[in-house]
Amino acid sequence: MAELTNTPTASQRFLTFGNQDLPAFVEKKDKHYVLFGQFNDYPYYLIDLYTRSAYHKTIIDQKVRYLVGNGWTYDSRTATVQKQSMVNDFLTKNFGNETLNQASQKWANDLELFNGMAAEVIYNKGGSLSQINYIDFANIRSSPDKKKYYYTSRWYTLDGVGNRKMNKNPENEPDYKVFDAYDKEATNKKSQLYYFSVYHPNQQVYPLPSYSGAVIWINVDIALSDFHYHNIKNGFIPAHIINFYNGVPDEIKQEEIENRIIEKFTGEKGQRIILNFAMSKETGTDVQTLAMSDIDKQYIEVAKQSETKIFSAHFANPILFGIAREGALGMRTEIEIAHNEFNQMYIIPRQKLIEDMVNMFIGDFGIGVDLRLKTVQPLGFTLPNASQKTIDTIQALNSLPQSVAQKILDSMSASQILGLIGIESEATETTSIQAHFNSQANIDMFLRCGVSKADYTILKTESLKFTEELDFDKYESDFVSSYMNFAEEKISTKGGIEGDIIISQPTKSEIAKADIQQPELVVLYSYELSPESPPLAVGGVSREFCVKLMEAGKLYTRAEINNMSNEAGGSVWLMRGGWYTRPDTTIHVPHCRHEWQSNLVKKGSTRK
Repeated sequence: MAELTNTPTASQRFLTFGNQDLPAFVEKKDKHYVLFGQFNDYPYYLIDLYTRSAYHKTIIDQKVRYLVGNGWTYDSRTATVQKQSMVNDFLTKNFGNETLNQASQKWANDLELFNGMAAEVIYNKGGSLSQINYIDFANIRSSPDKKKYYYTSRWYTLDGVGNRKMNKNPENEPDYKVFDAYDKEATNKKSQLYYFSVYHPNQQVYPLPSYSGAVIWINVDIALSDFHYHNIKNGFIPAHIINFYNGVPDEIKQEEIENRIIEKFTGEKGQRIILNFAMSKETGTDVQTLAMSDIDKQYIEVAKQSETKIFSAHFANPILFGIAREGALGMRTEIEIAHNEFNQMYIIPRQKLIEDMVNMFIGDFGIGVDLRLKTVQPLGFTLPNASQKTIDTIQALNSLPQSVAQKILDSMSASQILGLIGIESEATETTSIQAHFNSQANIDMFLRCGVSKADYTILKTESLKFTEELDFDKYESDFVSSYMNFAEEKISTKGGIEGDIIISQPTKSEIAKADIQQPELVVLYSYELSPESPPLAVGGVSREFCVKLMEAGKLYTRAEINNMSNEAGGSVWLMRGGWYTRPDTTIHVPHCRHEWQSNLVKKGSTRK
């Protein structure tokens, strides 16, 4: 606080500022509960930091967005229609006046701010779970054994200048309430409290925030803001001292001189003058200017260090929060790498904490469907489609039963699987080629090649299971041989091959009378809807590339497709129509609903 000091030989005002200690985090037993901080107000101190530090608040807010910003989803294929209806009710009707998405926003905010979450668990008269309510983590105090929890929003009072003081009698507050700890096996169920805190060594009851190592630097950031605010408020104008060397007048006379100078030489909020009355230098008056120091440069260096420490403690790359570094190159690649690292190392593990809590409750409701939080892209930036789909695909595969996930992986090539784990990005290549195929010029390229199906008779067809290691010569030879073996068997058992030679019985005389010309059999390929593909989603349409090829009704030679691959810059065999998202799921597969089929064909009739 400022204090006024007078001396017999001078009249001056000196401002003295004391040091302020930061609040300490301690756990101290008081009454039935443990104090959260020395004065039981540590959570509110953390809220103050969140409110006043721009960097800190931005990071917290964006972490919450990364955690829950895209809401919840589940695999509807694993749920019956009845269970899907139960899930929809759970998402919207079991959280008081809120939806699950709204409650999740608050839980995520508490998790990032305090490293903990709390929920009020309400049962009906029959002892069944009926409602889950978000409850403010800052307002909860715990018994030492964590079997009882105490709630009030008034753990402190305010003194005359707005400083917090510990409330000595919180149990007298109107919103004071005592909860039993959550226990679904309890026999007498009314209202319980689920309390989750992230473990920290040497903490018995309450969590430390994940950014605890940067608390002092968050305070520095706040102090820097105050420094710049007061500089601006004072207009960056240096103060002046007017020295009067003809004695020290009484207080009334000093005030009169001060008012006359202020009235004549300063404007509103412009009092930048210090008056000094002294007995020295005989008589007269002089004016001195107090030059500003270069302390602002020192503050700039401190500000840089503060920013670095805050982001480091949050495990946050500034580029993901809209803050670019000087000299940063390759911004798109840097953001993608930073996002993948942040997502895998921080967001997914933190999402799991929220998912585990919510899925525990959905299990208590007897629904039996696991929910998961969706992936969120970086602020103000759209990841390449393939990169984002790769992330979603990996998460979706992890959520599936092992047998189902294995079937999906079995349908992919080695390079595609490697791409999913970042060794070789088949997904990125596929997406760029897909965009290239969908250009009109390349669609026309496919339409110019090939022959019409109408000019050929198709004898045999099968799905082509293409891999990069496929030996086409051997494959086509085996494909033709299998048909010829079938034909011979049919001749010997049924008297002929339908569509080729019709005979009642293959006797020598009838064979001799027949003028038979062996038809030329060739293997051609066509673009078809896969028989294993699900129907389009309601209102969905196929890509233009797929629609045009299906309408064309063409057959292609292997050489033609290889040539088109060379012109397109990627494998037409592998890519087909591009990435496809299965309806009502977030599962992405690296090919569309169509496939290449092998066809054994003959042109014209086999009989002259």
